[in-house]
Amino acid sequence: MLLMVASVLAVLYISNAIAVDDLLTDIASLEHDRDQARSDNEKLRAELLKLMAVDRITSLASARFGMTQPAQPPLMIGEMVKSGTDTAAAAAR
Repeated sequence: MLLMVASVLAVLYISNAIAVDDLLTDIASLEHDRDQARSDNEKLRAELLKLMAVDRITSLASARFGMTQPAQPPLMIGEMVKSGTDTAAAAAR
């Protein structure tokens, strides 16, 4: 009887060790996948910053759509009213 109990305990111990080993293998694989995803994310972030560069956007707007930089920056609506350049406000007076 004692031999049978010892055998059952040995089998349980070995199966537990195998299960732990499988879990450790899974963890290592998932950590590798996580590290790869982080690396891909950093590459995509760098590409995004490159694509969002003001110089790139300006040159594309100029080349593709013929856009140019204005001689003066645009005025805000409130500034137009204060300076008297708002034609609708001037006509209403």
